[in-house]
This record gives sequence, structure tokens and C-alpha cells, in this order.
Amino acid sequence: MDAIKKKMQAMKLEKDNALDRALLCEQQARDANLRAEKAEEEARQLQKKIQAIENDLDQTQEALMAVNAKLEEKEKALQNELCSLVILTAATAKTTPIRDVADSDRGRQRGCCASQPASDRYTSESRKID
Repeated sequence: MDAIKKKMQAMKLEKDNALDRALLCEQQARDANLRAEKAEEEARQLQKKIQAIENDLDQTQEALMAVNAKLEEKEKALQNELCSLVILTAATAKTTPIRDVADSDRGRQRGCCASQPASDRYTSESRKID
């Protein structure tokens, strides 16, 4: 009888230990599931942030392309104005009498005055670009 009682107590102890291990495993599984859910939620939030940043990047790149296009237009306009200035300066130099230019400030003043409208136009265009 004693052997049977001891055997039953040992089996009961084994059962209690197995139940404790099962409860512990269940708790660990719940904790792991909770951590997994939190990680998935964090991944979803990060994905949303990535999407928002990509949208901002697209908008910024589109704005950059528009600004670059405007810059190219302004550069072309500036080049055209510079060409006009060079042509006007050359035309002014041809129409200005060149006698005694080294001795006379009057010759330089005429060239300066004749090119002044083009210079003013260049200055106003360069201010528009800025």
C-alpha cells in the first residue's frame, strides 16, 4: 500500500509540475504573441511614415524640376540679353567716332551713354532672375 501511495504522490507531483510547465509555456506564448503584435503595429506605422516621406520626396522632386525649368528659361533670357548687349555695344562702337579717343573722355562718354539702355535692361533682367 505504501508503495502505491508513494507512486500516486509521485504521479500527482509529476502532474502538478507538468501543469505548471504548461501554464508557463502558455504565458510565454501569450507574451510572444503580444510582442509580435506590437512589432507588426510598429512595422505598419513605419510603413506609413515611409509612404509619407516618399510622397514628400516626389512632390519635392516635381517642384525642383519646375524650378530648374524656370531657371533654364531665365538663363536663356539672360544669354539673349547679353547677346543683345554685345551687339548694341559693337554697334555703338562702330557709330562712335574714334578720333583721338585716347586723348578725349568725350569718346568714352558717348560709348557709355549709348550702351546705357542695354546695361539698364541687363541689370533689371538680372534682378528678375534673383
